[in-house]
Amino acid sequence: MIRGRIAWAVAAADVVAFVLATLPMPFDAASILYAFGIASFAGVGALLINRVPANPIGPLLQAA
Repeated sequence: MIRGRIAWAVAAADVVAFVLATLPMPFDAASILYAFGIASFAGVGALLINRVPANPIGPLLQAA
């Protein structure tokens, strides 16, 4: 239970950090697609950590 909450908090922090880092840059379609990719990696990693704790791919996806 705690591991899943930590995973979702790390995923949210990852997305927020990415959005804050890209604020000074021009806002175009490429940055939106890149943000979507970052969010999906973090989200799928958190989902795997939450649902299948023994799967080593979840932490790898969150680290990427």
